[in-house]
Amino acid sequence: MCPPARPAGVDRCLVTPHDPGMAHDAVPLNRREANRVRRRKEYLDTAAHLVTTQGLDGLTMQAIAKEVGAAVGTIYTYFPSKSDLVSELQLIAIGVLTDAFDQAVANLDEFLDARELEPADLILTRLCAFGAYFMDVSETYPEEFHLQQILLNERREIVDMEDVQRVIPAAFELLGRPRRLLDEAVEHDLLRPGSALERVIIWVAALNGVSLLDNVARINPALFDTRRLVRGLTDGLLRGWGAPVEAVAAAEQRVDYFIETGPFVPLVPRLVERTQ
Repeated sequence: MCPPARPAGVDRCLVTPHDPGMAHDAVPLNRREANRVRRRKEYLDTAAHLVTTQGLDGLTMQAIAKEVGAAVGTIYTYFPSKSDLVSELQLIAIGVLTDAFDQAVANLDEFLDARELEPADLILTRLCAFGAYFMDVSETYPEEFHLQQILLNERREIVDMEDVQRVIPAAFELLGRPRRLLDEAVEHDLLRPGSALERVIIWVAALNGVSLLDNVARINPALFDTRRLVRGLTDGLLRGWGAPVEAVAAAEQRVDYFIETGPFVPLVPRLVERTQ
């Protein structure tokens, strides 16, 4: 889907073949429009690369212009500010993470269907899989994962509030996946009643915190094994919210077995494939 309306005169949203919601009757672009789409994609690709390799401080309009051989003023005709550019990248990145999660759950469900589990066991397995998904997606889609971390962790006001408001709905759409699973768990008396949204926020914030330990894992790999820590975090939260200990352990075993059958996080069109 196209992101929310952009400032007048900046650029209009144009669907691409990578957009699953692309209309079949999309109007063909003329040469001028096609060139503009190509340049916009090039600028977004370059911006994504700069954020990944040099961090937010390395992302400037001047740096993009230098990389692509364009005038700085030209970049501003596509993106009126750095805030607008970063928020655009975040929207695309969150879309990648959402699609990857949906496909991962679909693959997991197909795997679990053959085991004829009770609904309660299915729900707990999906919940336990969310923690595993979170860590796997950080490795499979590092650029996209980093961009969502910026939204959560960056204390500097890199993105203006107006642009943040454009990104928040997409972020909440992604958070809605585990939120619905938590609601289902409460409905099946697997968890004590409580705010599913608050629980998801706590869970994601904690998972992001664990993911930041990758740098120190080289010092003591056993102590800072992020996969082990994520599993312990997920187990602890679910049990703290009332999930039966034995049922959680069984669900974790099913997730482990599923991961052994192949990559948990599937490949979907990446950030650089979706820029348009």
